Amino acid sequence: MSLNLITKPFKRRVPEPSTALHGLQDIDIVEVRDLDGHYVGFLADASRAQATMLSRVTDAATVTPDALGMWEASLVGMESLLATVSTLTVAEDEPSWSLSATMQAVGRDERRDPTELATRLATSAPAIYRQAGDSGFHSRPLSSSEVVSFGQLHWSPLHPASWPPRAAIVEEGPSEVTVDGNTHVVFEVTCDGDGTVLEMLASIIQDLGPRVDATFRLARVFRPAAGLDKTSSGRRVGLLTISYEAGRRDTGTYLAALCLAQLDARARLRVRRLFGRQQLGMGMALGLGVLGWQHLEVIL
Repeated sequence: MSLNLITKPFKRRVPEPSTALHGLQDIDIVEVRDLDGHYVGFLADASRAQATMLSRVTDAATVTPDALGMWEASLVGMESLLATVSTLTVAEDEPSWSLSATMQAVGRDERRDPTELATRLATSAPAIYRQAGDSGFHSRPLSSSEVVSFGQLHWSPLHPASWPPRAAIVEEGPSEVTVDGNTHVVFEVTCDGDGTVLEMLASIIQDLGPRVDATFRLARVFRPAAGLDKTSSGRRVGLLTISYEAGRRDTGTYLAALCLAQLDARARLRVRRLFGRQQLGMGMALGLGVLGWQHLEVIL
C-alpha cells in the first residue's frame, strides 16, 4: 500500500508561514476517564469525525513483529476502527514504542460532537491496550497533557509545549523539513501484504541508532479491511523518519544509504522518499491522528 497510490489526485499547495505541525490544525484534545480509571487524551478530528488514542509501551523489549501482528489482528473486528500506528523510536538512549488507534464516529450525535465520540471510546479504549497485553506487551494510554508534551518533544523540544505542536522556524521542501535546527527526512516503505521489510528495518535501526548522531523512527501503519475476520490481516505501509542536526550536508542521504545497504535489492525497491509530504509523514508516523490518505495536498 502506497501513501501516494491510495489517495485521489492531489492539488498544488503553496507553503504557508505556519510553524505548527501540518495536519493537526483541525485536531483538538478531549480528555475523558476510561473504564479502567485512566485519563485519556483523545485526539478529536471534528472535520473528519474521528478520534485517536495514543499510548506508550512500558517495556520496548517485549515488542516483536509477531506480537504486533497479533495485536493488529485482534482489533480487526472492533467497531469503527480506521487504522493503528505502531512506532519504534531509536536514538542514543533506549528504544521506545508508541501505539495509536484511530476510530470513526458512528451516528449523527458523534459526528456532530467530538465529545460524544470520546465518551463512547472511553468504554472501548481499554480493549485496545488490553489486547496489547494479551499479545505480549503492555501499554498505557496518554493523558491530554502527556499527548501535548509528546507532540512537542518530537516536533521541536526547544519550543514551549503547545497544541498543535509549534516551532520557532520551519523550512520545508519537497524532500525534507528542518525544524528549529533539526532536519527530518521521511521515507515510505511499501509492504505488499507482509511486514518483512519493516522487520528488517527495525532490526537495522536498533543496531545503527546508538552508533550514529541521529534519531530513527519507524512507523507501521495498519488499515483493517472491511469484512475481514480476526484471522485475516489488513493492509500495511511503513514510514521511516531520519532526524539529525541541520547543516550536515547530505547526512540524510548518507544515513539512509547505511540502512538500505543492509537490505537486499528487492527490499530496497520498497523504500523511497516521501516527496512533497514530509511534514504529513512526520505527523502520521507519530500516531497523532494524521492519516495520509485523508490529506491530498503536497509541498513542491
